Amino acid sequence: MTETLEQRVSEATQGVLTVTSDAYSEPEGQGLGVYMHGLYTWYDVPKRLQGLHITVLEFLAGVMAIKVCSGVVEAAGGRVLLHMRLDAITACYSLTEKSKKKRDASGSS
Repeated sequence: MTETLEQRVSEATQGVLTVTSDAYSEPEGQGLGVYMHGLYTWYDVPKRLQGLHITVLEFLAGVMAIKVCSGVVEAAGGRVLLHMRLDAITACYSLTEKSKKKRDASGSS
């Protein structure tokens, strides 16, 4: 008998938590936010740290989401599957910068 991945996950977990994180960067300020099943939290970036690139903020929002949810996962004995919905802007920016460096190094455009 062959088990599917879905069956294995279903047997190993008590449930699935969907967690969303996001960041904003506006002239008025910057911040991070996390949302999970009707619960939310946010963090306003202090003035002394303002100016971080949006990709850094998105990454930090993802880290914040994991930290915020770690207590829920621990309370469930580790039997909760986290469905993380992170902003992909970090990956897009990194890939764009990487491809730019390749073209610059080769001398072609």
